[in-house]
Amino acid sequence: MRIIIIGASGLIGTALEAAALAAGHEVVGTYSTKPRSGLVHFDLERDHLHQIVPNLNFSDAVVLLSAIVDQFEVERRPDESRQINVVGAVNCAYATFAHRAHFVFASSEAVFGEGQFFGYSEDGEPRPISLYARQKVEVEKRAVGKDMARTIVRTGSVIGSENTCVVSTTYQRLLGSDARMAQDNLFTVVDVDDVAAGLLKICENHTVGTLHLTSNPPIARTELADLIMANSRFGGAMKYETFPGAPASGQRWAWMKNKYAVDMGFKFSDPHAVIRRKIALLDERQECRAA
Repeated sequence: MRIIIIGASGLIGTALEAAALAAGHEVVGTYSTKPRSGLVHFDLERDHLHQIVPNLNFSDAVVLLSAIVDQFEVERRPDESRQINVVGAVNCAYATFAHRAHFVFASSEAVFGEGQFFGYSEDGEPRPISLYARQKVEVEKRAVGKDMARTIVRTGSVIGSENTCVVSTTYQRLLGSDARMAQDNLFTVVDVDDVAAGLLKICENHTVGTLHLTSNPPIARTELADLIMANSRFGGAMKYETFPGAPASGQRWAWMKNKYAVDMGFKFSDPHAVIRRKIALLDERQECRAA
């Protein structure tokens, strides 16, 4: 089949492109600000899908990964981020529906901004707090159509070898002098290769609905800090203080269950193993900087 990846130069897009090509599929990948060999330029605000895929049809899948994902950047540039994260995303969905192709939208655990200690299933009602989360929810609700093939994919914090993620930011914070960790913040993490494999399976099987592609069980903010300190060669130089509130994102006890995805045969790595692998990479980089 043919898979169109809008945002193929990013972490998930790169992994999905590799997985799709390895499986023998045709891939059309795009970039916006990070050019890479084999990708075509596509501006979600200004360009139209038919410009890069004029013969889009019902056998194709369009995976939308492109977005401004930095929540602080979204807050700082609300109008510009909306044009990309909402207007551009919805236009892409409608263009996909017009050709009866399968639309796959990458959403986020951030849509569950307020607490449910026992987690949210796929049919849980979103409770967004941040502007970024509200933008994601708006697209989820607007990117619909009668008898249209649409899949909402929510992920936790995606961990890859190169990206700046919750593990790397916590690692660097622990090496500082004023690290503070919220006691009531639960979230999920997921290996980027697991996300790519899940997206590929969704495209191949034309799976529709809402799925949570993330590992379980969830991780507490303080638990993550303790894992890093226990597994890092630099753990002796790390420390933190706790505080009884939510972090800057405002999320408290908000995490996603993955039962539906697991029941459908999707596979996820153990979150502790994913975190330990990233810690080992961060230790290597820290040693290089120290040298």
